[in-house]
Formats: sequence, structure tokens, C-alpha cells
Amino acid sequence: MKKIVFCLFLVLALISCTNQETTVYPISTNTPLSLPTVNPTNTSLPASIVDNAFRSGMSPEEIFSFYEEVHLDIKDKNISSLADKIYLPISQCGRNKGDKIETKDEFVERFNEIFSSENQLVFLNANLENTFINMYGVLIGDVWYSSICKESTCSDTKILIIRMGDYCSFRSLTPTTVEGATAQAAHPDYPESQFVFGDYQLDSYQSVGGSLMSREDVEKFQSVSIEKNKYTTDTACHFGCTCPSPEYEFNKPFYGKGRASWYGIPSIGELIVICGGKPLAYFDILSNDEIGYYADGYYFNLKHK
Repeated sequence: MKKIVFCLFLVLALISCTNQETTVYPISTNTPLSLPTVNPTNTSLPASIVDNAFRSGMSPEEIFSFYEEVHLDIKDKNISSLADKIYLPISQCGRNKGDKIETKDEFVERFNEIFSSENQLVFLNANLENTFINMYGVLIGDVWYSSICKESTCSDTKILIIRMGDYCSFRSLTPTTVEGATAQAAHPDYPESQFVFGDYQLDSYQSVGGSLMSREDVEKFQSVSIEKNKYTTDTACHFGCTCPSPEYEFNKPFYGKGRASWYGIPSIGELIVICGGKPLAYFDILSNDEIGYYADGYYFNLKHK
């Protein structure tokens, strides 16, 4: 589970936030996210923070100051203080159902379960020169944090942790307004009865930055079969590996909802393929019997045959 969760976050982290044109094959209708431009300040902070802070909407000083606070909380075992820095509720990453930690007291009580000693050491010993920053926020060790808008104009923000170890904010992607998070939480579940099972064929794709494959390689990946009693792909693991007896979890928009919207793609839900009790693949449920999927720097649109 831990490896799957970690791979998921690496996939998300690979999305490039630099301003660049988005190319869709065979058609292009989407525009990339417009990011704020902030001139890095001249400080003694690590270059990875100074040069890339603008991608997160936070200043280098804000990023480093929050890092120091979290570092001190973990080092001193001040779990109560750390709990004030979590964007609650949280649950196991990649699953929008099941056990949730909704209150500060629950977080304090279950801290060792949520954030293992190994996870803590990874954060405490992290090399800040390797700090990763993108539109999701800041990743140091096993901790992601981001600036959360407290109201619709985003004139009032608060930096909060959105992931610790294997647990993620249930409200998911950031930056987001409180109103936006509330609206997302209230979004109705996508019912299995509405999903069209069968074969989905690659219809179009677009490079969304950080592409790890050539176009020739991309076009080798053509279809995926989503049936109630099987899940198969026409190639290795591009859309997740084959599973002979899958479970399908249809839930409120989670990773897919925010991810698809950044590419200008309306998403109405998400499908998670569960194999052996563990998440195997994630698809955004789009309109017109289509599904979407991000992998290796590309966003794929697949249409039901």
C-alpha cells in the first residue's frame, strides 16, 4: 500500500507547473494553469526553495518558516501543535471512503499510526536542497504542505499540511477555497449504475509537462477493458496491470476532480480499480462515456467503444 501511495504522489508531482503550451493529439481545446509570478528573494535559503517558491503561491520565507515549525513539532513530539497544522479531515491516500480522522483529538490519539517513526526520520533528515515545489504545494520528506485559501477572494490564507506519510487531506487538492472544499465534499457520489462498463479506446492525449515517453511510445497504449469481473490493459502497466477479479470503487471526485480541471476537462467522478484490496488504477470519469488518466507526463482521454 505504501509503495502504491508513494507512486501516486510521484505521478502527481511529475506534473510540470511551468508556463508552456498544452498540446493535444489529435485536437487541442485546453489551456494550462496560469501561475502567479513572484520574483525570488535574495536569501540564504536553499536554491530549490528560493527559485521555485512562486510555483506554490508561497514566498520562500513562508515555506521555510513553516518547515521549521513542523520540524520542531516532530522533533519535540509536540503532536498537539502539529495537529493544528493539518488540513482535516484526513484519510488513507487514494481512498475517498473508509476510516477518516476528522478532529484534532483523533489525530493526536492516532499520530503514531498516521505518521510512523520512519516517516518522521525521513522528514527530519530531509535535504532542503532537494525540496520539490509545484502547484500542489511543497514536498519535503514525506510531508506535503500548501497555502489554503480561507475565503473565495484568497486574500486570507493559511499554510497547512495536506499529506503525512500514507494519509492525505480528505479535501484533497490544493490550493482551494474553503467554499470550494465544501462544495467538493457535498458533491454527490457517482453511482456504479451510471458507469458504462466495457472497452475504452484511446481517443486523444496531451502532454502536460515532464513527459517521460515519446509520442511513438504513447501511441502504443491503446485500450483498457473495464468489466465487472475483470480488468485488463492491452499493454503492461500503463493503465494499471491486469486484475482477474477486481473491485470497482465509485466515489466523490478526489484526485481526478482537481487534476482534470487543471487541464480544462470537466470531471464528474472517479473510478478506482481495487485489486487484492489495494488501489491499482485511478480514472477520472468524464462526460460522454469517456474516462481520463494521467501517466508519465501525459493526460489520456479514452472513449467507450
